[in-house]
Amino acid sequence: MSVVSFIDGHRQWYKAYRGLGACEVPRKESFCQYTIEGVDPLIIRDASEHPKFMGHPAVVGAPYVRFYAGLPLRTGEGTMSARCAGLTRCRGRLRRRTSIFSVISPP
Repeated sequence: MSVVSFIDGHRQWYKAYRGLGACEVPRKESFCQYTIEGVDPLIIRDASEHPKFMGHPAVVGAPYVRFYAGLPLRTGEGTMSARCAGLTRCRGRLRRRTSIFSVISPP
């Protein structure tokens, strides 16, 4: 799964996406809402064990997200969207020099 999304006060809508059945979700169900709150990439190695995400509908049900990586996309006026990806299997430790979005491609 991969997404380039925009988030407003009530929803996350997908400008470009692959591997998802919907074109938007309520903001409260969005992993990316947490991505845009920070300045660094957000990496969740196993969402089923993460306190914030273990009960999330996309973790306990289809598509059964395990690994999540999100990168805030910013303009001069602040964060406006996120580039994110999820996998249905966990990822181990990431090598220090590995680009965040090179690790989400299937081997």
